[in-house]
Amino acid sequence: MTRIVLIDNHDSFTHLLADLVDTAIGVYPTIIDRDAELPDADCYIISPGPGHPADDLPAARAALHSGRPVVGVCLGHQMIAHEAGAVVDVAANPMHGLTSTITYQGQHYEVTRYHSLDVTEPAGSTFEQLGLNILARAEDSTVMALAHATKPHYGVQFHPESHGTQGGATILGDMLWKALNPFQWAQHYPYFAWLEFEGRTTIAAGRTPTTLPLGDASPTAAPIVGALTYEANGLRDGSTDLDADQQVFFHAEQFIVLPNLLDDSHLPTACPKISAPQIAHSREQYTQLVARAQEAITHGQSYELCLTTKATATIDTDGTPIGPAEDLALYQALRSRVAAPMAGLLISPTVSIISASPERFIDAHDGTIRAQPIKGTRPRGATEEEDAALAAELANSAKDHAENLMIVDVLRNDLHRSCQRHSIVVEHCAALHSYPRVHQLVSTITGQLHTDPATALMRAFPGGSMTGAPKQRSMEILAELEGAPRGFYSGIMGYLHGEHMDFSMLIRTAVRTGNLLEYGAGGAITRLSKPDEEYDEVRVKLLPFELLCGHPIRGTS
Repeated sequence: MTRIVLIDNHDSFTHLLADLVDTAIGVYPTIIDRDAELPDADCYIISPGPGHPADDLPAARAALHSGRPVVGVCLGHQMIAHEAGAVVDVAANPMHGLTSTITYQGQHYEVTRYHSLDVTEPAGSTFEQLGLNILARAEDSTVMALAHATKPHYGVQFHPESHGTQGGATILGDMLWKALNPFQWAQHYPYFAWLEFEGRTTIAAGRTPTTLPLGDASPTAAPIVGALTYEANGLRDGSTDLDADQQVFFHAEQFIVLPNLLDDSHLPTACPKISAPQIAHSREQYTQLVARAQEAITHGQSYELCLTTKATATIDTDGTPIGPAEDLALYQALRSRVAAPMAGLLISPTVSIISASPERFIDAHDGTIRAQPIKGTRPRGATEEEDAALAAELANSAKDHAENLMIVDVLRNDLHRSCQRHSIVVEHCAALHSYPRVHQLVSTITGQLHTDPATALMRAFPGGSMTGAPKQRSMEILAELEGAPRGFYSGIMGYLHGEHMDFSMLIRTAVRTGNLLEYGAGGAITRLSKPDEEYDEVRVKLLPFELLCGHPIRGTS
């Protein structure tokens, strides 16, 4: 886990500050006394407190000279400035328990001030000459936030933990983000993940590969992050016997969680060039597979088959190996073109997963498990009228509602394997959700666990929305029809942390191996399906890959 040490300079608000750190980045800091020996950490926070920054404050002084990131609050802010050569003296505008308006990162905030001293420029010099960048001032010109130009040191004069401060967690989280610079973890650790699940950002990194830990729900267990291929349990419905070669998981030595998504100012750019993608099945070939799937349904072998195909493209490397920087840029390019509620990036030594998934497979928190399958998709319209018509058509489609209901019943059964009797509830069935590129029908099923989350995860795997029903026979038929393994497409990606877990369904996902990108797409085939319409739906689902590559799909006719 990411190690943050909060140095207590005998302030009355230190534990409030510690709690705010946890809110801001999901890490509760270790609190040490100002006179204690400084332990190793990934980042130090210097708390407020009485006195002057020139006073004997050994732990804070050691933190500033440690070469590690430092975030200072009030007295800590003054120490950063004082170390750089700024003047810290009796404030021209002292305030205690009063608020001021500041502008930080273009946003206005009311913040609470408790200070008798302030930071000013020395005679004959400027903050810029001292290597200090001023990030915010109050209306009375008092410096409210600063950063060192060459060191990962950031400070705020106000108290972000105060009840009277607006956006304290946002500002503190932004400073901790800048100090830690988590994107550099992708360069220093062989495993890296950036998950953006329902408005929250999780960044993780580690060195040690592992496998999914079944039967362990210790609340103190370190986070495990990674992904499973569709074939990870041998296509045996609900089997917990996993093939180690079909999974990529790692112990997270770094793990932070932000309660928001990152804005573009934090993000990498410069996506590599990608060739025009080539689809594996033409319209004629795919519609023939649809007909074969319907024949199996007609003869009672299945009710619904989630038939898939794939497209491939190559990255132009100019002879240069592709690394984490390119993966970050690819993910940023995808997320900027296709906003998705369960998006994410996983980098490993063997494979990288770049996902704009709209679908949660399963999450579990505090003993409640939840599945959110998607069945039913339409593109967004070019005009408001067309868009509304497409949404209404989907919302009233008997065929799509039937697809969704069948998968709801599959997931209800899958969750029953791990839940208390009579605890399964369908909270929403085939609810219409509109995303920037598509309309979709999403259902929500919950239950109360009687086993550990990882075991429950595998008892429901593979996800029914990507198999069909009945699951076992459907998977056998699909393997024959598709003729090749799906790999990570139709698998899952996410994290497990004690009694908590969250995993996306790996759809709308590009998988990179070397300079090859693969992207799967498909749809549910039922008795009511029309083959050409099924191929049209596949084309809609391939749009994110076309946007990422910058070229239309080839081989469709």
